[in-house]
Amino acid sequence: MTRDVAVAAGDTTAVSIVAGVGRVEASIVLALGLPAREPFVEVFAGADPVPGEASVANGYGSAVSFDLGEGTYRAKVSTDAVSRTFRFDVAPGRTTTASFALDAGIASFEAPGADALVVFAEDGKDVATLYPPFGSMALPAGRYRAVAERNGAKKETSFEIAAGQQARIVAAAP
Repeated sequence: MTRDVAVAAGDTTAVSIVAGVGRVEASIVLALGLPAREPFVEVFAGADPVPGEASVANGYGSAVSFDLGEGTYRAKVSTDAVSRTFRFDVAPGRTTTASFALDAGIASFEAPGADALVVFAEDGKDVATLYPPFGSMALPAGRYRAVAERNGAKKETSFEIAAGQQARIVAAAP
């Protein structure tokens, strides 16, 4: 709906505008009791993805809020090697509280003497390449292989991460 407002020079006027806006307040966790570390949240309009679509809002943090028009939206939440999309609805004049659980855990890597550490998912997909100091990262729950590399030689270590788990992975260098 549009409405023209005419104001003469030197005059003032008051106009009330009512918009169909609601708010979503979301908390993001890797799993129950394990907060996500600085996740990036992109919000897209509509229930289904559209090729080439642009996000309508975005933000960082494990507690985010967005003021959005009435409708259905998708929140794509990413942190480290984890990315998941959640659907939610916004009603005008209301606050929707959402909790987005990424079903992930944290792997802390050590690879004494290694030059690099390559992490592969169970399906063989390269998830990440880490260099000393190796540190930690969030991974979706599942089975993985960590391949320690040193001077061209490789040695593999298998491990599993469960949602909410914090695991220490030691991959011996070849």
